[in-house]
Amino acid sequence: MQEQDIQSIMRVAEELVEQTRKALCSVDEIYAHVGVDPARLRNLAVEQARIEAEAQAAFRDDLADIEREAARVKAASTDAPQARRVLHNHV
Repeated sequence: MQEQDIQSIMRVAEELVEQTRKALCSVDEIYAHVGVDPARLRNLAVEQARIEAEAQAAFRDDLADIEREAARVKAASTDAPQARRVLHNHV
């Protein structure tokens, strides 16, 4: 029974993969029909994703630097001796 379920799942998965391949071919045909090179479009999408990932990584690095600097400044201000306040009685 379980073997049959596994085979059924595999068959459905293979059908979905085939449907996806056909859909991608259809999209490629549509792009080609309107004069867009599908391979170039995919390459641009990959490049855009790479650039976005690099920008996000740089942002996270900058944010970490800011947090470290804020912690350093806070630690330096709490470690510094407090100024003594001198009260003057002008009466």
